[in-house]
Amino acid sequence: DPNAPPEIQADVLALRGQATMGLGRLQEARALLDQALVKRPEHPSAILALAILAAYEKRTDEASNLIERALKAAPKEPEGWLLKGDLAKARGDRAAALDAYRKVLEFNPESLNAVLNAAAILIESRDFDNARKQLTNARALAPQSLRVLYMLAYLNFSENKMSAAREGVLAVIKAEPSYFPAVLLAGAVELSLNAHEQAQLHLSRVLERAPGHLAARKMLVASLTK
Repeated sequence: DPNAPPEIQADVLALRGQATMGLGRLQEARALLDQALVKRPEHPSAILALAILAAYEKRTDEASNLIERALKAAPKEPEGWLLKGDLAKARGDRAAALDAYRKVLEFNPESLNAVLNAAAILIESRDFDNARKQLTNARALAPQSLRVLYMLAYLNFSENKMSAAREGVLAVIKAEPSYFPAVLLAGAVELSLNAHEQAQLHLSRVLERAPGHLAARKMLVASLTK
């Protein structure tokens, strides 16, 4: 409605831009988002959507600048902090990513993505106690989530608790046989337990789906030569 207040027009254009982006029509989405910013120059959702586009197109500096702009306009917006964390994680800055995910949880304690992403960084940093605390929170938020169950299995694997890791990852595969990360983890767990036939079964399934998966191929070769 051209007679609607500019703020309302900006909201509508931002929503249309996000929906169009979800359909893969990126140029059309960018045009709609730019129009939203004409109506309201510091529209946080429109700016964040443009940041996502920039990140997708590997324009990481532009994406980072847009995220900072969005957070300046809406400093308590969890999605902005989540995107900032994801970008920091992608460039290998664990500390910055963890700080951003903690900000997400400050403003939205029920953000499962933030909890799981923070847990993944803590596992990579070998901070297992705090990782387990995060995953306990995740389990409370989503008791049946396969992502949560997978991450718990991965934590047990990382702590060399192989029996618990096997039980957890096989439960994930039973619930969703095509869950690719779990099949790969199952191969690693079985290899660690010297259960070579089972390891080969899982790793072969990974390579059927992703023939160029280097880690799976290396583990399969290691299993076959035992």
